[in-house]
Amino acid sequence: MVFFHRGQKVLGVVDGSLPCLDESRSQYATWIQFDDVALSWITFTLSRPVLNTFLNHECHSSYQAWTILQKLFLANASATQIQLRYKFQHFKKDSDLVAQALLVLPFAFGVFKTVMNASNPRPLLLSEEDNAMHAT
Repeated sequence: MVFFHRGQKVLGVVDGSLPCLDESRSQYATWIQFDDVALSWITFTLSRPVLNTFLNHECHSSYQAWTILQKLFLANASATQIQLRYKFQHFKKDSDLVAQALLVLPFAFGVFKTVMNASNPRPLLLSEEDNAMHAT
């Protein structure tokens, strides 16, 4: 049974769905090579801060490395989610305040409104036609 045909097909080794083979099996050496490649890919793609944290953990396989990284990042997921929600709510409130402030500006500030509207990723202001209607 040959289950390795390309170098990139190492996901099973990393996620544990292809567990380490017994040393007596003919494909054991191939499994070890793929595990080494996967472990190298994982460690060489980590940022310096993550790598420094990662190196504090002992791991001997790509599966162990992947499990460690999952634990490191999933442990902070709830806190990060709460923090991002808070930032988004503040961003939305600030955007709403800017939109409200721009809406009450007189017609003479039309160019300013247009520039502010164009710089906003989510159009929050009235269209130019609506601005013209307010001017009359």
